[in-house]
Order: sequence, then C-alpha cells, then structure tokens
Amino acid sequence: MIRNGALAPLFFAAHLGLIFFLYPDKMVGIAHFGHWAYILTGIALEFAMLWLFMKGLAAMPGTPLTTLFRRWGAWTARLLLLPLAVYWFISLLIVLRIHAETLMIIFLPRTPKWVILLVLVLLSLQASLIGLRAVSRATVTLLLLLMPIMVFSVGACFLNTDVRYLMPLTPDPFFWRSQHYLSSLAAHSGFLFLGMTAARWDFSAPRVRRSIYVAMLALVPLYFLAVYIPILIFLPGNVDKFHYPLTAAFDTVNIDWLLLDRITMLYVVGSVTFILIFAALLIKINTELLRDLFLPVSKPVLSCSLAALAFILCLFVPNWRAVQHFLDMDTPLRMYCGVLIPLVTFTIGKLARRRRLA
Repeated sequence: MIRNGALAPLFFAAHLGLIFFLYPDKMVGIAHFGHWAYILTGIALEFAMLWLFMKGLAAMPGTPLTTLFRRWGAWTARLLLLPLAVYWFISLLIVLRIHAETLMIIFLPRTPKWVILLVLVLLSLQASLIGLRAVSRATVTLLLLLMPIMVFSVGACFLNTDVRYLMPLTPDPFFWRSQHYLSSLAAHSGFLFLGMTAARWDFSAPRVRRSIYVAMLALVPLYFLAVYIPILIFLPGNVDKFHYPLTAAFDTVNIDWLLLDRITMLYVVGSVTFILIFAALLIKINTELLRDLFLPVSKPVLSCSLAALAFILCLFVPNWRAVQHFLDMDTPLRMYCGVLIPLVTFTIGKLARRRRLA
C-alpha cells in the first residue's frame, strides 16, 4: 500500500477533460450573469463530498469501496453500488462520444465516426490493462509535457477578451433548479474513483489526503477560466449558442508564428489526452467494482467486455443532442453517486472506527 505517490496528479488529470469540454457548455446555459456563484457552489460541494469520502476511506486503511460497503452485507453493497457502476459506464459513453466528435470537427472531418471511436476505446482499454500505478506514473509525465501547452493555449485567449463582460455580477438565486447546473455537476464527480484506489493508496496517511486537497485547489482557477474565457470573448448573451464554447473561444486566436494552423489544435491534443486517462480510469475501476460484487471473471475479460460494449453503444449515439439527453437522464444517478455514496462511505467508516476503538 502506497502512502503517497502519484495519486494527486491522477486526480488532477481525471478532472481536466471534463472541465475543458463538458463544464463550460453547461455553466453558460444557467444564466447570462453571476457565473462565479455557480462555479463556487459546485466547487464547495465537491470539497465537502471529497472530505467526507476520504474520511470514510481513511477510517479503514487498505479497504476499497466494495469491501467497505460489504460491512453492511453483500446484497446491501450490491444494491448501493450498482447505480455507481451504471453512472461510471454512462460517463464512459459520454466522454468517448464527445471527444470523438471533437476530433472529427477539428482534425478528421472525413474520417468515419467508428474509426475514431475504435482508436479512443482501444487506447483507453490498453491504459486500463496496465494498472493504476503505471497509469498514475504515466500521468505525471503527460502533465509535465502537456500542461505548458494548455497554459499557453488558455493564456493566448486573453488576447481577445473584454473584462467589461464580467458585469453584472449578481447571480440568479434559483440557479440550483436549472438542469444545466445539475448537469454541470458531472465535472465535480471525478473524485469518486478514489474509492477503488484505497487498496493501493493509504488514505489514513495525512500526506495522501493533503496532496488530493492541493490538487483540488489547483483545479479551482481552471473551473473559472473554462467558463469565463468564452464569456469574455463572445458576450454572455451569445456564448450559450455554442456546443463547445471554450473550443470556439480558442478558435478566435490567430498567432502567425505558431507551428499549427490554429491554437485549437494544441488545446484539443492536450484535452483528449487527459480524457483518455479518465476513460482508462473508468474502465479500470468499473471492472474492479463489477468483479468484486457481480461478475467473478478475470479482469482482462471484463475490461475488454466493457470497452466493447461502450464502443457499440457509442455508435448508436447520433449527435450532440443525444449526448445532452444522456447528461440530463443521468442527473438522478449523478446526485446519488456524488452525494449519497460519500455520505454512506463516511458513515460506514466512522461506525467501523468506533467499533475498533471500543
């Protein structure tokens, strides 16, 4: 069991693809102004649930989520964690389909959709089969290589921004009722994979928990930049007309000396790389959850089956509207997994700790 290591970079990278693609489109659809409040509310919610989640995992070091929930009985564990397995699988479908469409638009307009999807699925599957520790070490290298590109891409967008579009700052007091806001919380659910890493990383070690909190703090400015860059370029009333507002914002930047034709290409390369890491995580942790509770078959067979099923179902997702429908449809699952799972984990961990100390 590892007391530190590369878990924090893995946590950071797992959020990046969701922040840069999924998050801006949903946030700008809530209202025309006051986005700072909507962003901070989502971040605060994730911080609270992350704290509860890691406290519960720390109470029983070396115990993954499935084993922890089994303390209330095997069938109770299956009942409580089946929605999480379904949610992870739907998330896998969404991220693969969104990024396949993005690659078609930016790089490969004449390439069939199934070819791009197949490449994304195979790369994600290959990464998932090499193990979490290897993926976490590779993530560190990829972050060192790609984050300067992402920072440069984001910084270049400020050439076309107008800070006057920040005003007014007053938020909509009923924003939490918006379906756009509820869908945006998908970008705050990336912490759930930590539950299946507890057998490898020791969450009772303060250094591990601190490293995750530091990674979460590092994500905060990225949440703001992903939302406010398109707003400051296109005006609050116009930005919600784009399916990919941040990608459209990058497309407005023209730098003559750049090697590639558009800065968008740099951004997409980095973003797709991080989403492949997230997709590999989803395959890996879902395989372990399903194998522990439902399907006692070998991990490679189960991982390949999940990847094949995801590829087939992605082919039946015709367009962006269908993806939006998936995001709206899994809102109850998202709320259950993002709120109830951490609360139950915290409760089980605290009860187990009291019994151990009694």
